[in-house]
Amino acid sequence: MLRSPSACNGQEKTALTFSFAIGVFLCLAPVSATATDHSGISIRFYPSAVQPGDVSELIVQMDRQTFGEFELHVPSHPQLHLVSMQRAPVSFEDGRYRQRQILILQPLSSGKVTINEAQVEFTDSNGPQSILLPAATLDVLPFNSADLSDVPQSLPAAGHDVVSTTMPIVYGAVLLVCILIIAVVIAYRMRMQTSITDANPNWEPTLDAIERLQSGEIPIRLLERILVQDGYDLSPELRREIEHTVYGKRREPAALVALLRKETVH
Repeated sequence: MLRSPSACNGQEKTALTFSFAIGVFLCLAPVSATATDHSGISIRFYPSAVQPGDVSELIVQMDRQTFGEFELHVPSHPQLHLVSMQRAPVSFEDGRYRQRQILILQPLSSGKVTINEAQVEFTDSNGPQSILLPAATLDVLPFNSADLSDVPQSLPAAGHDVVSTTMPIVYGAVLLVCILIIAVVIAYRMRMQTSITDANPNWEPTLDAIERLQSGEIPIRLLERILVQDGYDLSPELRREIEHTVYGKRREPAALVALLRKETVH
């Protein structure tokens, strides 16, 4: 049976449309996979729905099997006020490396607020790289009509008002002092480490690590530097022992000293 030219043209158009759709899907599929896989780093708001004046946490966390660390960069947003920032260092538990950084944000008005240009400076054994994170959206809900009522509310008791006003100030002051102390300690240790390196260009981290381990000290930052510094060809056994010492709960300084002497001291 012969088919009419119009029927043939219709089938050819359908086939071309189908082929084009498949091609578009194949082109976009790798892009979608990349948008959700950022070296084990994810971003989200918690809670994801608040009202103006409430606070929500923008949580960026890393969960991966191999070592890595990141530094978060989030652009300012006209509808969000930064209250504080919290950062947890890299930890090693159950065979995985984890790191978390939290921005506590306060929305100023209702509507949808989207953070779509956040990125991290990610560093692993391959070196540093910049990673653009996927967009994170916060729903800022309007107040209910009951919240806008003109009916005056009863005043709280005087004692309750004093306590409710004073306690947040006290907690905030204590938190600020703790953050300042931690920042000063970290800055001091980094300066001491830098001054040692500048004063002695031939300074060898592995020899320093051996001496400090033998003295009973666990030089965490020095061992981290050995892990990520270029020019050290560490065996899997030595790398695993350093990682357990730095990030795990099991620490065997004698075994680590023996491996360092065997592989790095010539």
